[in-house]
Amino acid sequence: MGEEKQAVEAPSDGFLAEEQEAVDQDLEAAQQLSRRRFLTGALAGGAAGLVVAACTGAVVWKVVDTQADLAKATADDEIARLQGLVDLYEKLERVGLDAIIQTGMAAVGLLFGGLELGANGLKSGLELVEKGLLSIEKTFPIVQTGIEWVEKGVSALADGIDALQTTLGRVIDKASPITEALGDFVTFVLDKLPFGIGDKVQSVLDSLSSLVSGIPELIEGINTHLLEPLRQDWFSTEEGKGLDDALLKPLVEHVFDPLEAHLGDLAGLIDTWQQKLVAPSQQAIEERAMIREQIAQYKKEHGLEGSA
Repeated sequence: MGEEKQAVEAPSDGFLAEEQEAVDQDLEAAQQLSRRRFLTGALAGGAAGLVVAACTGAVVWKVVDTQADLAKATADDEIARLQGLVDLYEKLERVGLDAIIQTGMAAVGLLFGGLELGANGLKSGLELVEKGLLSIEKTFPIVQTGIEWVEKGVSALADGIDALQTTLGRVIDKASPITEALGDFVTFVLDKLPFGIGDKVQSVLDSLSSLVSGIPELIEGINTHLLEPLRQDWFSTEEGKGLDDALLKPLVEHVFDPLEAHLGDLAGLIDTWQQKLVAPSQQAIEERAMIREQIAQYKKEHGLEGSA
């Protein structure tokens, strides 16, 4: 009886172990023991042995059935816990994050598309304007040469007027401004002409006098209002002066170059957006869609379509 009691208690102690493998081993050992007890009792004592064997086998089989029920209950509990976890994952999947990400990326993509289109147009315009400014800058030496040529011509004209004024002064024996000297010279010439001829040439001399008299004022105006501003303010060769240093270079350095750099950074940002976020996200969303199809097919094949 001591052995029988030990045989009954041993499986109970083994059942307390959580590992399923240990439970299966105990069940198998109990089944072998029950068969051995039954055969031993039958061979040893005839009818009495059969009774002993039957009683022993009944006790062991009862223990084995109890262990199987408990193991099944434990397995059912574990399956229920796992099924609950799977249900939570499927609820998490039904949140619809993929659609939100796709909608957000599409909205930002439209914004970036407009920015990219505007940036490309602005960049093209900047390139054209900068090209035009560089073309203007290349003409500065030509303009400066032209200014020098005009200045020489005006100076020569002024020298000619001074020489004329000196000559007129010697003729009329009087030093006076060019306008007055011309008037005196015309009178002097008319007085020397025979009677009647002076009337014919007076109008010509008067016209010449008016023409020559206006030249000094013209020379002063050209120098004051044109040549000096062009040479000193617009096309100066001094450092920090002229259109080149005062306008073109600052415009290129502080407006065009920074703006082009900003547009380049914007283009880089758009490329990074496409390569590092949009493309990988789209690929991940497509892979998730394929896995969803596989899950649906798996449920259908294993009769799990009614689960959460």
